[in-house]
Amino acid sequence: MFFKVQSINSSNWSPLVESMFKLRKKVFHDQLQWNVNVDGDYEFDQYDNNDCIYFVWSDAERSKLYASVRLIPTTKPTLLYDTFRNSFPKSLNLAVPGIWEATRACLDHSLIKADFPEMTTSYAFGLLTLATCECAYLDGQHTIVSNYAPQFNQVYLRAGAMFLEVGRAEGFGDDPVCCGTLNISSSSIRYMQQVLQQPKPLYEPSASLTAQYITPNGFHAGHVSAGRHFQA
Repeated sequence: MFFKVQSINSSNWSPLVESMFKLRKKVFHDQLQWNVNVDGDYEFDQYDNNDCIYFVWSDAERSKLYASVRLIPTTKPTLLYDTFRNSFPKSLNLAVPGIWEATRACLDHSLIKADFPEMTTSYAFGLLTLATCECAYLDGQHTIVSNYAPQFNQVYLRAGAMFLEVGRAEGFGDDPVCCGTLNISSSSIRYMQQVLQQPKPLYEPSASLTAQYITPNGFHAGHVSAGRHFQA
């Protein structure tokens, strides 16, 4: 099931949000070796605050987290403007209502392989992208913007996600960082559903919840440096 988790600052974590921070640490720190903030088993930064929405893919019991992505309105502080501003033209204003920045998208490959043995990583990422677009559309958003490595263009194309590359920048690792915008509309979602052979919506609004969490050891994510990344 795909649903969103709206974050608020409180005393306890939602178990899925805790799993998400652990998965992010495993993927971005341990595997990709990005320069990201880590506290114990968790990866988080100052953008993990009340402004963000976590979009997650879990089993029906919400005991297994297959994938997640962080969504932030671009009218709020974002990696796009604070770290990757050189990845799109100065004349292009992306900090307007109706646009979500998508960052920290990650999959738990071992769980997906165990529960969906025939599913490829590319297809799983496509499902996450489609469900995220469905969520954005129902929320009244018209665009998703993301920074990604050039090789992700093919992954998005295989999912029918027609990202428009508006720029790219060097200096974040071996590969340049692309900045792409994805138009969110009923027709674009229908096309992705056709490509992925998913005639019914994946996103379940009724399953969405409010997470209650605070960062590990009481350390507020808003005080953490963004670090340097080659891909958001």
